[in-house]
Amino acid sequence: MLQIDQVSETLHSIEQLSQDQLKHAQEQIESIDEKMKDIVYRVQVALKLTDTFAEHSEKISRIVHTINEVAQQTNLLALNASIEAARAGEHGRGFAVVAEEIRKLANQTTSATQEISHTLEEIEADSQQVQMAIERSNDEVEKGANIVEAVKNVLTSMSQTSAANPDVTNQMRDIIRNIAATNEQNFKTVDNVNQSAEQMVHTIQDARNDSEQSSLVVSNLRRLVDKFQLSEK
Repeated sequence: MLQIDQVSETLHSIEQLSQDQLKHAQEQIESIDEKMKDIVYRVQVALKLTDTFAEHSEKISRIVHTINEVAQQTNLLALNASIEAARAGEHGRGFAVVAEEIRKLANQTTSATQEISHTLEEIEADSQQVQMAIERSNDEVEKGANIVEAVKNVLTSMSQTSAANPDVTNQMRDIIRNIAATNEQNFKTVDNVNQSAEQMVHTIQDARNDSEQSSLVVSNLRRLVDKFQLSEK
């Protein structure tokens, strides 16, 4: 019984410790839950920003494409103007100079738009990679948030269950007493079995002795029968 009381006291201590740890775990999970929600919000904002950035890049790309077309047309017009100026001879010389300058500016504009287009393509590729990485992060964060929520629910359920059953230690103590009583009964049963086994051994030994005695009697009877048969002959 002393061991049972010691185990019961240990259970009570464990119960108190578990309550403290459970409360601490709930506080920690609440803090983690808030942080996870903040991360989810920030990731979603980042996703929206990447979408907005992609839209702006697309608009810039269209504008650059338009500028490039205008530059090409301007370059073609400047070339035609130079041809007409050459035909005009001396009278078209000044116009030819202006047309050449316009053509140079158009070529520079075309080169600039090509560089901008190339840069936009690189930005778009990087933006897609960033968006994919953010989407993967968003999936992982959502999974983490779901896990935190599940743990939070489990801890809440454990806390409510523990609060609704304040006699858990007493119940465990009764269970231990029942186990101890059952063990004592088992010990008695084992003793009885041992005693029964010893009795069976003695009974078997007696039966063996009786069998040996019977064998001797049969042997003697057989000899007597043999002698009787010989005497008749």
